[in-house]
Amino acid sequence: MKPLLWMITGISMIGIPFVLLMDPYDLWPALMGGTVSGSIFLSLFLIRHRSVVRTTVERTMVIVTALLLMGGMLLQINLQKEMSVFQRTNLRETRAHIGSEIIVEDKIRESMLPVFAEFHAQTGGLHRSLKEIFLHRYGAALNDGSFNRYPAAPDYIPTVDAVTVVTFTGDTAVHYRCVDTVAIGITPGFKNVSGHSGKLEYAASLTRKGVTYERLN
Repeated sequence: MKPLLWMITGISMIGIPFVLLMDPYDLWPALMGGTVSGSIFLSLFLIRHRSVVRTTVERTMVIVTALLLMGGMLLQINLQKEMSVFQRTNLRETRAHIGSEIIVEDKIRESMLPVFAEFHAQTGGLHRSLKEIFLHRYGAALNDGSFNRYPAAPDYIPTVDAVTVVTFTGDTAVHYRCVDTVAIGITPGFKNVSGHSGKLEYAASLTRKGVTYERLN
């Protein structure tokens, strides 16, 4: 077989499986298919040209080298795949951790604690309720939707990475349901208050006793 034909055969045996198995969301089947097919081609090439190697020792060395090369390629691909899966899993956990920090610090504490402090700083005979103080501070944001959702606009669904749904218990308590629409939660089938599924979600409450919160998913 002419060298040009061998070259075309080698390119085809590597390229065709790679193209057929190509998945833009998962490259590993294509890489594994191309590697296995390329290893088969290398084996056939060595078998076809074994007569060029004259001594038994030389033939053994070529065979061992070829086996080590093929095994090394397969091992490298497998290790890279495992590392990729590990990094993807670790990235999700990191994103969930960042989402939790953002929700707790920026969404819950930053908006609830000033209301709590103002409520207890009141003196004299006239005291505003927690709800009144909250609406005085954030009512405009509730009305224009930048605070996301609240009872007066239950159908509003913002296209942002974080959603906060605000409800009240009379005048004595303010409640949040905070959803990170990007970070993955604990349970994939969990129904978020934002309409999403399986996303990171916290619940928080502000009462005269303080701020409490818990992770729901």
